[in-house]
Amino acid sequence: MYWPIGTPRIFATSSRSGPAFNLVVSQDGLPNPFDNRPTDEPSSYLNAQSQHSQQHDDIELTTPLTPVTPAIQSVDHDDAHGSETARLSPRLNVNIPLKDPVLALRISRPGHLFAVITSTSMTIWQAKPTVILAVVVRSESSLSTYGENVDLLLRPDSAIFVVRTSLGYLITYSLAMDSEAQVYKPYFPSYANIQRRRQNHHGGPGSTAPDQYLWGPGEGQGVRDVSVRFRMVIKVDAGIESALALDDELVVATCKPAAVQCIRWTPDQSGSQTKTEILSRMGWLDKKITVVEMTHDRPMNLSTWITSDGKVYAVQRLHPRDQSQGNSHAVDPKKLFKGHCFHTPSQPEEAAKRAVINARFSLVAVGCADGCIRVYSARDYAGNIPPSHTHTIPVSTSVSGSITTLSYSPDGYCLFAGFENGWATWSVYGKPGSHSFGAHEAIIDANGEKWIAGVGDAVWLGSGSEILITHRQHEAIWALEMARSAVVGNYNAANLMRTVLQTSTNVMIYRGYDLPDLAGISAEPHLWHTTKIPSAYLLHQWPIRHTVVSPDGRYVAVAGRRGLAHYSVNSGRWKTFANEAMENEFQVRGSMCWYQHILVAAVEANKAHELRLYSRETGLDSSQVLHTQPLPAPVVLVTTTGEDSLLVYTYENLLYHFIFAPTGGSIRLVQLGQIAFHGIVRSPARVRGLSWILPDSQLVDGDPSQDVAVASVLFLVDAKLVLLQPSFNSEGNLKYDMKVIAQNVEFHTHLFLPDILRFFLTEGRTVDAVKLSEQYQKLEYFAHALEVLLHKVLDDEVDSGPSPEEAILPRVLSLLSSFKQYLDIVVQCTRKTEVRQWRTLFAYLPPVQELFEESLQRGSLKTAGGYLIILHTLDELGSASEQTVRLLSRAMKEGDWDLCKELARFLAAMDETGDTLREAMEGVNITLRSNEDRSGIMSRLDVPNSRGVNGLGLKYAEQSDEMESEGQSTSDAASFSSDGR
Repeated sequence: MYWPIGTPRIFATSSRSGPAFNLVVSQDGLPNPFDNRPTDEPSSYLNAQSQHSQQHDDIELTTPLTPVTPAIQSVDHDDAHGSETARLSPRLNVNIPLKDPVLALRISRPGHLFAVITSTSMTIWQAKPTVILAVVVRSESSLSTYGENVDLLLRPDSAIFVVRTSLGYLITYSLAMDSEAQVYKPYFPSYANIQRRRQNHHGGPGSTAPDQYLWGPGEGQGVRDVSVRFRMVIKVDAGIESALALDDELVVATCKPAAVQCIRWTPDQSGSQTKTEILSRMGWLDKKITVVEMTHDRPMNLSTWITSDGKVYAVQRLHPRDQSQGNSHAVDPKKLFKGHCFHTPSQPEEAAKRAVINARFSLVAVGCADGCIRVYSARDYAGNIPPSHTHTIPVSTSVSGSITTLSYSPDGYCLFAGFENGWATWSVYGKPGSHSFGAHEAIIDANGEKWIAGVGDAVWLGSGSEILITHRQHEAIWALEMARSAVVGNYNAANLMRTVLQTSTNVMIYRGYDLPDLAGISAEPHLWHTTKIPSAYLLHQWPIRHTVVSPDGRYVAVAGRRGLAHYSVNSGRWKTFANEAMENEFQVRGSMCWYQHILVAAVEANKAHELRLYSRETGLDSSQVLHTQPLPAPVVLVTTTGEDSLLVYTYENLLYHFIFAPTGGSIRLVQLGQIAFHGIVRSPARVRGLSWILPDSQLVDGDPSQDVAVASVLFLVDAKLVLLQPSFNSEGNLKYDMKVIAQNVEFHTHLFLPDILRFFLTEGRTVDAVKLSEQYQKLEYFAHALEVLLHKVLDDEVDSGPSPEEAILPRVLSLLSSFKQYLDIVVQCTRKTEVRQWRTLFAYLPPVQELFEESLQRGSLKTAGGYLIILHTLDELGSASEQTVRLLSRAMKEGDWDLCKELARFLAAMDETGDTLREAMEGVNITLRSNEDRSGIMSRLDVPNSRGVNGLGLKYAEQSDEMESEGQSTSDAASFSSDGR
């Protein structure tokens, strides 16, 4: 459901070293060598082994000024401010770390900021517009005292940045942002002719403020003004194995002793700031291990720990209030964590390297040493985490290298895995997506496309519309745009029936379903209708989170951070809110759907939840809303069903049934009933799709108000399709019987019959192979399955040359002779193999002449024509043989003129003089006119090029398949053009 598109945009601190500029170097609490003020205090740090923070006040006194972004000169010419800056932190003669490779990339929870580190610096970026907000360059004394940068941690709200160093220190910086202030704000002295925002929008520029011409999607807020200041240095004497930044605390796994320390950002009520638990005292952990990696997911309130022995644990933090609830026995207050092991490697190749949690589908993905990604389903917090499925890379680990990063898209539908030598993507339940392992190394090196050759870190941006990629040996950040299926934001019938893709700025609608002949559907570019979302809407409301198409494919609606917009495919016009205040007044929460030309949107406005009906035929305005239906809870899903019904499922675990009721030229919603699923559906947020099925009697003459009592409800929960069937208990109360119809609904087909038959034949179980084949011979693709079997065995034995006792090919041919499609299968196989393989094949078959005669006797003239080609290719026939004359005569008698034409073209291709064709025609008592008479048959045949198709729809294996595809596309184009007029 995710596909990378286009060439990634590249961002870096600088592409070249510019002129001299002011650079503030961070001393990280150490004395400033250029500060003449006396200082008696040495470097301040917090010893995490102790629980004292009396030096914190001293640390604050040594906070340097905010570092200045390199290569960007200030536009504020305040002399007083500039002189003060020069006095406190003069320009130093240091090397600007512009070309140092990026070691780590992290993004804040809201996604508005991300940061990277090199060995000596930290750079903070704004996501939209993608610009550098601040750079922290560490001084030489700081590097020698604390060590070089190794890893980066962000508190989820991005208020604190933590740099982990090679000598076991954690250097923390605080970030403050002014939500109102902007930098680099352009000024226009006169903008009287600026185009105003309007409703009927074609996607071109237009806004109320002139400076908005300079900004792209999501950049309406401009460049923010931030301040980054040194906070403190934390010394961990026990050595840092891994660390994790949470909302309230910093979790550090130490080496000697092996323990986990929880360091609060601010002291608690008792004044304590650190707590420690030794791993050997955690009964659910093995002995003599360390925690090498930790991840955390806030929605699931779950962490994963990877230990040094390759195991993975699901871990939860214990708090005093949690320990006191629901526990009758005494709880040790020193216990900080509880966990369960769910991944135990049975061999070294299965040792875990990376892990990531998918809260949307309750999955935990574990990247292993063998390159496979083993996914587990987290069913509860009691350790019930069974295996779900496995993602396998298309190459060996010697090609891919070790796994470096795992990341699920924000909606949970796509998994991105980075390796030392490439990357790959999969859908949530294992369907392979794109990968970079097929790229040519010479082209990568020539163009410097390091993002293809390996991944250091990767994070998702803009609700999954982009992914940021870094490489451990390059200083750049690549932003790769992704095209997503509309299903990921709105799982309903219309989005499933009609393919709609959304990118950062466009919506692409596939219109091939409107063709009269569905057999001719293709991916031709003219079948895709692409429209650009209005830039005025994207300016402030990027990213687009919801896209929905109408069942007839005429209308499309999109919704971003706030408001919505809709589009008519036929007219090519967008409609947006003319009033920005009205657009910002609500947010689409849940989903949207179309009922004829009416858009139904589940929104949140003024902390209230409601359904709104918008007409495509009227403007987008709060006064033009057709109907508003208040709801007591947020909406999970909204979908239409039947002719005039609407189903709304909320987070209260209630399913509401409405009907569309026309009233006085307008329309409104009327509630007919509701169903509570308490105790049936445990988590409403995990419901991805729903519908219901009504009995025929209820559809014909039933009371609509009784639909909720007789409807069978279908839920798609995680990967399970669940059917709830109504019934009444002995007391006459309505109850539901739950049945799981299917698991892991997403699937791909694989032709298994050839593999099983080959196994039976290899084992000498010919009778079993025949019996198994007989059970599938009614399938329309049965002959194709046998052809695949023959093709695979022939390919293997031509190269290996087994002895007659070990050869499987004779057994395969014996099996094929048991079915009437035998002769056709052999001919079809020769079409797809090289001529050099034919002699191996026909060494185990009767003479080709006998096969030709048998085909004639059965009346399979096309098949006989195939064997005729083989006879000529193997030089077993003359120019105009008796067999050719007989087949041509038989085709003429039966009126198979297409075969006659193909035979004539074949003979003409053999001899450009036409003598061979003339001889064959005379054999069937047909005389050709002279070559000068261009109106004769020779002119109609137009002797083809010798490289063309051989005349019977058969091609030698050396010939390209382009001719066949070209012929198909020509006919397709003819049908498409007639439809488009």
